[in-house]
Parts: sequence; C-alpha cells; structure tokens
Amino acid sequence: MSKIANYFQRYRRGQIGCIALLGLVASQVAAQDAPSAIGRISYGDSLKPGAAICTGVLVAPDLVLTARHCVAGSQAHPASVHFAAGFAAGQRAALGQGAEVILPAEAVAPNRANDVALLRLQAPMDAGEVAPLSLGRPDLAKWLPQFSLIAYRRDAPERAERQDNCALVAELPGILALNCPVVSGNSGAPVLAWDGTSWQVFAVTVAAYNIGAVHSLAATLPADLLSRIQAATQP
Repeated sequence: MSKIANYFQRYRRGQIGCIALLGLVASQVAAQDAPSAIGRISYGDSLKPGAAICTGVLVAPDLVLTARHCVAGSQAHPASVHFAAGFAAGQRAALGQGAEVILPAEAVAPNRANDVALLRLQAPMDAGEVAPLSLGRPDLAKWLPQFSLIAYRRDAPERAERQDNCALVAELPGILALNCPVVSGNSGAPVLAWDGTSWQVFAVTVAAYNIGAVHSLAATLPADLLSRIQAATQP
C-alpha cells in the first residue's frame, strides 16, 4: 500500500487531520514532473496561432482520453486529429494520428456527464517513449483533498500548464465540480492525483463553470469507455 493510500485510510478513521493529509499530498505532488502521456490535440497538418486545440492523455498504447466535444466532429475524418504526446516548445515525445473516434454508448443526447471520448490512434505509441497513465478508482475521488490539472491552452499552446490546487467542491452524477479555473484548450485535460508512485486519472475536464466556488466541471468515465480502456490495458 502506498504511503498516501495509508494516510487516506487513517484520515477516514479520524487518526490524522485534514491539514496533515493536505501537507503530505502537496509535498508528494510538488516534486513530480508532467508525464509525457499528456499531450496536445490539434486538427489538420499545421497549427496556426490561435487555432483550436484540446488536451488529451494516453490511457492505453493506442487510446487517448479526451473530451467528447474535442473529437465528436471528427468521426468521419479521424485522421485529421493529431495527438502530440508530451508536447513542449516544439518538441514531442511521440506523435499519433487518429484512426477512430469512440463515443460513450449513452451519448445520443450529449451532456456534461457524457462529454468524454476516446481517440484510437493508427498505431500504438512505444511505451519506452510514452507510458500510458492508469485510471484511479472513482470511489476514491471524494476522499482526495485536491487534484492536479495539466493542460494546454489555446492562447499559449507551446507548453502544458499545471495546477495543483484543484479541490473538489461538489460531486454530481458523472461530474466533479472543481475550484480550479480553466480556459480554451484545457478541454479534455485529465484530472489527476498522485498516489505516491504515479499519476492516476480520475476525470476529464469538460467546461468552465464560474458560479460560486465552482470554476470548472470534469466528467468521470462512462462504464463502456472504462471497460474499453481496461480491456486494452490487460496483459
């Protein structure tokens, strides 16, 4: 059991306080770099200044998790979607091209809770260059004192930015309401937590929502997409 997981158990039993738990997680997360599995999603062969972009994360060798509204319009032409893993200052760990857009089965009437999709790449990415991130347990989300958000932004697309102060304000069916602000380009970014040894993906950034303490919404994974990822990552 990781050190943080042990602290969560003790926190739930009342053996340690929230401040101690927050301090442990912050100290663990602060030292970790952004993983190359997080990348920039763009459209077409070139990226002009101010062009539309999104963020995605590799969750299986050939599957990128992102927001539905980032790729749903590309179902007929998935090859127009490019995923640059670990993109920073013109360099990338790997570049993938879309082969298929996979939407949740219940996405007939799109809403925030099913604004999630998978982009299947034409070829798997080399795990030696880009290691996929694992999915966190959904039932653990409510016990996490804070999340991290690593995302690209449309007005500064050359490097991902990271926020480590994303607290869960409320939990709705299929939605995590967070206090961290988001901008254009952040859509599709993974909502992350550091488990002591690796980053875990808990949800997907889908919208800004500036009401009260809530500044962004993230969708958890629908069951069918979760099963697809699990099947793709089985040894």
